[in-house]
Order: sequence, then C-alpha cells, then structure tokens
Amino acid sequence: MLRVAISRLADLAVCELKPYLHFVVGERPVFGEWVRAGTVHHALSAQIDKQTKQYEKVSVEKLKQLLSEEGSCVEIPSEKVRVEFSFGDCVFSGRLDKFLKLEKSVRVVDEKFVGKGSMRVHDRHHLQLGAYCYALKNGSTSYARGSKRVELGEQLFKDFDAFYKIVERSRETRETVFESEWTASDEKKIVGSLERFGKILNGEFDLEGLKLGENCEWCEFKQACRSRRII
Repeated sequence: MLRVAISRLADLAVCELKPYLHFVVGERPVFGEWVRAGTVHHALSAQIDKQTKQYEKVSVEKLKQLLSEEGSCVEIPSEKVRVEFSFGDCVFSGRLDKFLKLEKSVRVVDEKFVGKGSMRVHDRHHLQLGAYCYALKNGSTSYARGSKRVELGEQLFKDFDAFYKIVERSRETRETVFESEWTASDEKKIVGSLERFGKILNGEFDLEGLKLGENCEWCEFKQACRSRRII
C-alpha cells in the first residue's frame, strides 16, 4: 500500500500533474521558504494553545467514552489528533490542526499562514479538510499522548455530522485575516477525488486531459515540469 499525505491528495484541486510527477514519475517537491515558515507557525500555534488553555487531564478510556457520547463536548489540544484511512491501493493520513467534538458533530479547524494577501478558501482547502472529515468518519483516529500515540478507534465518528473551518493568519503578525464559515463535508465529492487520484496513479488518464495549475511560478514541481517540457 502506498502511503500518501492527505495534503498531497489535495493537490488534485490545484493541478493533477502534481500527483503524477510525484508518485508516478518519482520527482521530489522543492518547497519554498513559505512552507517552512508555515511549519514553524503551526508549531508555535500548538505551543500557544498549550500555554493559554487549561485542558482537563483524563484517562484514555475516559477520553474514548467522552468521544462516543452524543451529548459531550470535547476539545483536544492542537496537532494531537491524527487520522488515517485506506482507499484503493493507498493509505491516506494527516494531522489535524485542531479537533473539536460538539455533541453530535465533529469539527476540524485548519490554519493557513499567508503573505500580504489572503488566499481565501480555495478548492484545495475544501478537498484537504473534507478528506480529514472523511477520515474521522471512515478511518482510524489516534491521539498523541506524550511521546506515545494512542489509538482511539476505527470509524469512531461514522454516525456524526462533520464540518470544517479555515482560518488564515498573517505570516508576519499572526493576526487573523480571514475566517470561513463552518462547512459541511461533501463525502460524495471526496470519494470522487479519491477515485480520480487512483486512476492517475494507475496510469488511467490522458496526459493532455489532466487539469493543470494556473500559477506555476509558486509550484514545488515547476522545475520538473520545465525539464520535461510540460509547461
């Protein structure tokens, strides 16, 4: 089984050449400084969350019980929850910026750190966050407890409604520049994207029929495309 980060699945919404170049051709992405800056900011967000919020310490069994109860409300510290699911020949996984359970619904909050202008919510974000929600309902959920990872269960939230929200913050000031409304996950659309991803990996596509990106200058695969005279 091929292991794929959910963020790489989300590339489909930007340019279908990305998964082709990465997983079929074997090209390695070359990320810009903004990606490294985002990693630092996410780590800082987790640190701030830990320092400013008083989380109640409960046993693993108590946490599992709270998560399974329809009437409970649970917030887990930032970047502690990891999800994973299988589809076709791939295992998709990702770590959530923020996880909330509010009674009969589960909610995912994702932070994006942007430059001078806001990106606003892009199709890529809908696919990435929708896949996280799909994983919560259809895959396995685990929780980082100290240096250990604790499995919380399979299809733990299969009967729950799933929503997500995007929060954009400035890379310079960390101030919020945009916050989306809560969006319901479209599971049918996610399944369609997963099927399309599998076809690309299996070579079931016409290269000329692939969806291409509109802003190649910022792409981590631009040199690979140019060397192969694709763009």
